[in-house]
Amino acid sequence: MACHESGEAIWRNSYNEDSSFIYFRNTSLGGGHGHQDKLHIEIWFEGEEILRDSGRFTYKDIDERYRLKGSQIHNVPIINNTEYAECRDSWIYKSLPASMGNTFVIKENMLLFEGFHCGYMNIGVLLRRRVVAPTSDIIIISDEIIGHKDHVLSQHFAFGKNISLKTESNVIIGKGERCELSVKSFDENGEILPDIINSPLSRHYNQIEETSALKINTRSSYFLTTIITKNMVNKKTEIIKEDVYNFSYETMLAKDAAQGYVITRNEEKYGVVLIRNDVGNHSDLNGIRGVYGLGQTMVAAFHKNPEYMTVLKW
Repeated sequence: MACHESGEAIWRNSYNEDSSFIYFRNTSLGGGHGHQDKLHIEIWFEGEEILRDSGRFTYKDIDERYRLKGSQIHNVPIINNTEYAECRDSWIYKSLPASMGNTFVIKENMLLFEGFHCGYMNIGVLLRRRVVAPTSDIIIISDEIIGHKDHVLSQHFAFGKNISLKTESNVIIGKGERCELSVKSFDENGEILPDIINSPLSRHYNQIEETSALKINTRSSYFLTTIITKNMVNKKTEIIKEDVYNFSYETMLAKDAAQGYVITRNEEKYGVVLIRNDVGNHSDLNGIRGVYGLGQTMVAAFHKNPEYMTVLKW
């Protein structure tokens, strides 16, 4: 369901209690009740909350009010660990930066949610987020700087109350009551290990607690990408980054211009290609594992032997 006027979209695989679904939000901050949640995402696997909103706790003019309204508690990209819409008081913002470019696409049961916001334009940064799901429980969340990249680009992900996180080798493993998941992050230079932290959760007014969260940071990289995959029981999940090859000119695209990922889970194997700039001219027919397409955002189900990448956005 795409709600274009409100800047929100929800994709779920069923309306059963054990469904998996994704919620995406990129819209106006609204009135005094608004939070700094542009490009925010929430995820459920098998009806279990994986990524969640942190709530509000109070309307009083106290530190917790500002903390829970702020961007660094929501599941959003952040530049230089600063807020993109500073509060004047408990209800009023000093500025209301624009959201734009929302794209909600589903093709061959593969998903793209995309949006931009202008909250950091004063330092020469337009923020772009792409959420790509080749299936309902494999989620690629890619944030990108358009403009000057000499900044710290961060992601914050607050997990559900029943999700515990631990590091195994270079992967974050999350375990809940119903499912287990793998989390892996990358910038243009390779893998990044997220930090496991705590983040506040307020389900009800005047009640607050803390749950697990991840904070991922990179400096001077155009992009920061985190992949969250539900694990199959007793089956290994593999997430790797691959160079993107240009078939027409027989060359690899620059690491800061294109991202390629392969996610393998049991018999499933998916490829994702994300191109930073427009395609065409000298950068057409890009791909990985011998499967190519003409688009900025593309997905392939390799286990189905596709002839071309599925283009979610030209």
